[in-house]
Amino acid sequence: MNVRCGICLEDITANIWATQCGHLYCEECATFNFTRSNPACAICRREHAFEALVRLYPDFDTDNRAGGSTARAGDKQSRRVDALLGAAMGGCLDLLEHGCEDSQRTEIVLSRVDNLLNALPNDAVHPELQHSLQTLAALLMQIRSKIPTAQRLIALELECESYRGEAHGLKSQLTDAIRQRDENRKKLKEEHKARRNAWAAQKSHLQAQLQEATGQLAAERGKVERAELAKEKAEAEKRQAMFSSMRYKKKYYALKAQISALSKFKASGGESDDSLEVVA
Repeated sequence: MNVRCGICLEDITANIWATQCGHLYCEECATFNFTRSNPACAICRREHAFEALVRLYPDFDTDNRAGGSTARAGDKQSRRVDALLGAAMGGCLDLLEHGCEDSQRTEIVLSRVDNLLNALPNDAVHPELQHSLQTLAALLMQIRSKIPTAQRLIALELECESYRGEAHGLKSQLTDAIRQRDENRKKLKEEHKARRNAWAAQKSHLQAQLQEATGQLAAERGKVERAELAKEKAEAEKRQAMFSSMRYKKKYYALKAQISALSKFKASGGESDDSLEVVA
């Protein structure tokens, strides 16, 4: 059974062309498909340039398969090797392009390489196949050099995921702290407003008391002033009364002395004398 082209689905009788993703085309379909703008594999739609195509067995010729059953068996084996080689090389290039972090993808590619090695003939290998195997070996060496980096990347991704979880927890704590801070600010603002209103009410009450006390003080001062005036008036009247009392007292003693003298004069038999009359 011959290899079929991935586009025209006809048997490829000469010039087998393989993509790096492992799909096979005849020369006519490969030239038509991969020389257009934005070329891509017709099977998997991966971008692929014409220059990157691999020609399998450039010395492949229908005359080489005309030698009977042995030649047909060898041709069948060579086609199988070509297909496995294209799949292995395509997988290796895919790993190098997208990285070796996916262990499942890496195992699939390595299994393709194992299938290729198991399908290789025991006798001498064709020079073109030998060159392809050397290229595959170089690709495997590159993959091997990148595996530690890939493992390190996996460890870093796990560490990053751990840090991401910690960051999520810290972010949650920060959100709670901010919410608590806002609640405390709101509570303090309400308390401050209530305290300020209480102070304003107390201030108004004290001002009213001050005004009342000021009015009472003014009234008391008026009373004191009036009392002082009354006191001064009373003292003046007292002094006037004392002055009048002293004057009347003097008159009293003078009159008493005159009366006593008159009584003595009459007792001695004297006559009345107008000169002894007291003139008030």
